[in-house]
Parts: sequence; structure tokens; C-alpha cells
Amino acid sequence: MTTSIIYNLVPFGIILLLVYIFIDIFLDYFRKSENNKMHRLVFYGFFLYLINFIQIKWGGIIFPTKNADILNVYVSSSNSKVNTLYEALYSAISGYNPSAIIYSMLLWIPIGVFISVISNKGSTLLIIFMSCLALELIELVLAQLGFILKYTSILNIFTLASSILGGVIGMWVVRLFSKQIRVQQQTQ
Repeated sequence: MTTSIIYNLVPFGIILLLVYIFIDIFLDYFRKSENNKMHRLVFYGFFLYLINFIQIKWGGIIFPTKNADILNVYVSSSNSKVNTLYEALYSAISGYNPSAIIYSMLLWIPIGVFISVISNKGSTLLIIFMSCLALELIELVLAQLGFILKYTSILNIFTLASSILGGVIGMWVVRLFSKQIRVQQQTQ
């Protein structure tokens, strides 16, 4: 029997993000540049959401990696209430039921919003499609290598389609609100 530990990625990711923000602010002092501060805040928020998104989607990283032993025991690295929330969201999104498809779509709506705000208007749909496909393929490879829990070794087309739909809904939300803002600015 092998005991493996499932590590929560969020604390490590937040520490790396804070180090990056600190270095960026420190270097900005020497650059004396007048970059768009709002664009940088959206960029930081995107990475913070991406860290939480990956934790929910993959359920954590397993170390040591799982092997062919049927009697694997998986132990969580912490017993906090936040970790329990991530585990509940992971179990809701990882099953093969209609609610998992809806959760997958809802999880991708903020990423569609962030990609629409950060990228050019023409390439947004392509970036959403490629990021959904890339994340599913990375998840499949990491599951085959034993770094994440995944109970099937196939690419789930329904999850991929719902992820793309969620990203497109996020893109439409941004376009709708930006159109409304332009109309209000023209009337004033």
C-alpha cells in the first residue's frame, strides 16, 4: 500500500504571485514608466483566478506520483475549511453528470472575461478555444504521469465544449458591457 499526499496549489501560487508583484513594483520604481495600472491589476487578478481555477479543476498535485498499486491512499496536505471547499468543488466538477458540465462552463466564464479584457478583440475566440484545449490536454498528460487524480484516460468532449461555451459567454459579457458603456458615454 502506497500513501501519497495531495498538495493544495493555492498557497504556493499566491506566494509566487506576491513575489512577482513585489518584483514588478520594485522594478517599476527604477523604470519610472507610466504603464496602465488598471491593466496590471486585471493581469494580477487573472493569475490569482487562474491559480484557484487550476486547483479546482485538477484537485491538487500528488506527490509521490501514483503508481499501478490499487491500494493507494491519498492524504490531503491540510485539513482546513478552505481545502475542504476546494475538494468539494473538485468532486462536483470531475464527475460525469450534467452538473459537472454546468460547473465547468461556469468556471470558464471569468477566464473568458479576463481574456477579453487582456487580448485583442479579433483573437479572443481563438485564445479561448486554444486555452480550453491546452488545459484539457495538459490535464490528460499529468493524469497519465500520475501527478493529478483523473479516473479516465480520455479527452472528455462534453467538458471541452462546455468550457469553450463558458469562455465565449464571458467574452459576450465583456462585449455587451463595453457596448453599453460606449452608448452611455456618447449620450453624455
